[in-house]
Amino acid sequence: NDTAVPNFVPKRLDIIEAVEFQRLLIDASLDSQVEPLDDEFVKRARNPLQTIPDVNNPDLRLALDVFLAMGNASEETYTSVMNAIQRCHPASIIYSYHAIKRIVAEISGVVPIVRDMCINSCIGFTGIFFEVEVCPHCGESRYEVGHRVRVPRKVFHTLPLAPQLQALWRSPKSAESLQYRNKCTKSIFEDLQKNNKHKTGAYEDFFDGTDYLQAVEAGRIKADDMVLILSIDGAQLYRNKVSECWIYIWIILDHAPDVRYKKKNVLPGGIIPGPNKPKNMDSFLFPGLYHLAAIQKEGLKIWNASSNMVFTSHPFFALTTADGPGLACISGCVGHHGKRHCRLYCPILGRRKQNGSHYYPARQKPVENLPGQIEHGDVDLISLLSQFNSRTSSESYTKALDQLGGSHTKAEYERNRLETGICKPSIL
Repeated sequence: NDTAVPNFVPKRLDIIEAVEFQRLLIDASLDSQVEPLDDEFVKRARNPLQTIPDVNNPDLRLALDVFLAMGNASEETYTSVMNAIQRCHPASIIYSYHAIKRIVAEISGVVPIVRDMCINSCIGFTGIFFEVEVCPHCGESRYEVGHRVRVPRKVFHTLPLAPQLQALWRSPKSAESLQYRNKCTKSIFEDLQKNNKHKTGAYEDFFDGTDYLQAVEAGRIKADDMVLILSIDGAQLYRNKVSECWIYIWIILDHAPDVRYKKKNVLPGGIIPGPNKPKNMDSFLFPGLYHLAAIQKEGLKIWNASSNMVFTSHPFFALTTADGPGLACISGCVGHHGKRHCRLYCPILGRRKQNGSHYYPARQKPVENLPGQIEHGDVDLISLLSQFNSRTSSESYTKALDQLGGSHTKAEYERNRLETGICKPSIL
């Protein structure tokens, strides 16, 4: 990530907090005290196992098969099935649910990072809130009262990327599948070279895009790197009661399109319990992004089971996907009813009805010139977007962010937020 921290001096607390989270990410390290990790976890991240997992023991393999087959079932279901197997085969060694979970963690190296959070889901006590003991939004205590040791009232879980990526390469079949990006990229550049930098093949994947190809040419994405998508969404777990939680996942673009989106190839990133919507999403994303930033800087050592070689990967964070509310939480921009609402920060402006608060992306100006209407005329998208690309979008966003950051009063901040479509700097 080569994006610099904003160079303005923010005046509002929410902007200050966002900038401080960014500064912490720049200094990310596996040895940090800001995001402390278990010594064994760090050791394994830097020294990957160089063997294919041995699950040839029949009893162990049976327990693993049952455990994996019941991914959507309960602990009680697993126990009932294993008890039934033991009645039929008394000589078999039966693994308890907790024992098989521990074995899966040992084989894969994937263990969750557990962090404290507000009982009302306002913030995660991470990053700039690492040492805070009272939620700054609702005033609730971080810890239970009446205990001799500190017991958090609520926690959330992050599944770090390093052990998941290492585990992918410990299977020869999976390691071969992850070669798709390199093969595809090589084919595209050969086509461009043969045809005077003009693409003749179909545009079928992310790798056909100019931004990706320029990043490869500039050396920002190398052959051993892995290209990632983060996707986040809220989920309502129950129909008849408040139960909102947020989940984010990682998609590995190195897989071919027909397999990368299948459930078994999607990596879990984190789970943020409800029942309320987070008030500071940055604090919940921080452990996962901090961990990613650390292995981007240091490089992640990975053993390739298909070639029996260790290589160093610097994972490349390419895209973030979400619906409107989810993307607003991450991007720091207003939602889809804002005046400047486009997720890609294109120049189009919304229009609102008389005395209305919601803006809509209507291209044509209403026939009647009602009071309170936005006065810009009809929009020709071809003309509007003729000079629009990722570079101009970035330049426009940076200029608007400077404008927002210079807000001295609440009224000035609200005016700038309306005009720029930005609430705060994005943690990305």
